[in-house]
Amino acid sequence: MYLPRHFASEDIAVAHQVIDQNAFAILMTHGEELEISHIPIVRVDDGSEYGKLIGHVAKPNPQGSHFDGSLRATAIFTGPHAYVSPSWYVTPELVPTWNYAAIHAHGHPVAVEDQTAARAIIDELVSRFESDETGNWSTARLSEKRMVGQMKGIITFEMPIERLEIKQKMSQNRSEQDAAGVIDALSKSGRESDRATADMMSQIDRSKV
Repeated sequence: MYLPRHFASEDIAVAHQVIDQNAFAILMTHGEELEISHIPIVRVDDGSEYGKLIGHVAKPNPQGSHFDGSLRATAIFTGPHAYVSPSWYVTPELVPTWNYAAIHAHGHPVAVEDQTAARAIIDELVSRFESDETGNWSTARLSEKRMVGQMKGIITFEMPIERLEIKQKMSQNRSEQDAAGVIDALSKSGRESDRATADMMSQIDRSKV
């Protein structure tokens, strides 16, 4: 990832926040052919510095054949993002841009063959997205026959995170006054992502930039 000094971060907590709040990710595996899947991916604390990622793909998906621990993979998570208008700056003669947060998590995915462990992954994925609002559905509502059939159609995987790239492009290359103008405008927007971008901008310590 292109990572200019102004926008690079080593804040693992920020990376975890973006991953946890934006689970629908892009998974790329770097074999002879570049395989790309758009899938929900969840981070699990496993005692390591970065944690591990879990997910699943459909069994016919050729990417699943790469889950043997030998191929490098990158999971891409996109955080808050927003268009930035020059009209919000104090400084003249600037141009439009886009503020955003992006996390690249690198590792080597491994298929989970043990069916008990594979089911546990599916249960964890479901529990992350179910709530009182959705009815708290769980796989316990399926018959054993139905559950076995569903599991036969997917490949579950886990990927210990070996390296994180953390990018927060949040007007760190602009003056305090210009950044304040962007925060003010975005915080008043009707778009949730704009307001989330303003919140992230407000949390950045610009004295360290």
